[in-house]
Amino acid sequence: MVPDQERGSEPETAWYQWKPTNAESVAYEDVADAVRRFESLDTAAGRASTAWLLNESLINHPSTVTYVLVSAERVEGYFAAASSSVTLTQSHRRQLTPGERDYLLAPTQGAALIAWLARHREAEVRGEEIFLYALSIALKVAGMQGTPVVVVDPYDDASADIWAERYGFRRSRTPGGSDVRLWLPLHPA
Repeated sequence: MVPDQERGSEPETAWYQWKPTNAESVAYEDVADAVRRFESLDTAAGRASTAWLLNESLINHPSTVTYVLVSAERVEGYFAAASSSVTLTQSHRRQLTPGERDYLLAPTQGAALIAWLARHREAEVRGEEIFLYALSIALKVAGMQGTPVVVVDPYDDASADIWAERYGFRRSRTPGGSDVRLWLPLHPA
């Protein structure tokens, strides 16, 4: 699957960049319709992610780039990515393994932010598959512009626990702020 691929003979599911030019294009009417019908889980975080995709994703482009996984029936899931940073204390940096330490020199590091990630409430795709695709984009960016960390700003404490338990994210703070930011070192090839 290729982000923002050319329209033509598509596989059963495909990733597309959801951006204003696509939203306005006749060639993407089916994708636009699928986006309008997107419904995430019926939780506070799910409702917020649905609202963001429907109301904010296009006006935040290009500072935040949104990718949607589209099947014949619906948007199965999506994520939104942006550039950001994370502040790592000496304690955070001491906990890094020798290979992880190779990329993190200063306390403030450039980071790939996964701003939003959600799946449709009826999707068969797992959230992990969406995350792994987002991570693959973050790794490409890390190799091209020097963002050795991927970060997420969890919606709530329950979400923070899931990111930490399932994927090994570590707690930090947003630069200059008090909000929890979770981070994970990246190792570009």
